[in-house]
Amino acid sequence: MAKTKRTTQDEVQQLQKELHELESTVVKLSRSLRNDGVSKLEDVKDGANEAKLAAVEKWSMLRDKSAEGLHSTEDAVRERPVRSIGLAFLGGIIASRLLQR
Repeated sequence: MAKTKRTTQDEVQQLQKELHELESTVVKLSRSLRNDGVSKLEDVKDGANEAKLAAVEKWSMLRDKSAEGLHSTEDAVRERPVRSIGLAFLGGIIASRLLQR
């Protein structure tokens, strides 16, 4: 009987030790998951910031190219105004024909 009581006490102590280890493991896992969540959120934020910077850069390049195109068109019209008027007239005729169909 004494041996059974001792064995039961040993088992209880072993279970308490295992429960303490389990609790410690759960706490560590919880911290790890929280840190991973924060890390993932920061990764998403970084990706969004990079996309924003890339979009701003592309917008700036498109704005510059359109300004260059506008200036080159203005220069071409100034160099040959009669030709420009003729091309505009011809474009108007073609557009009106296409719209009549």
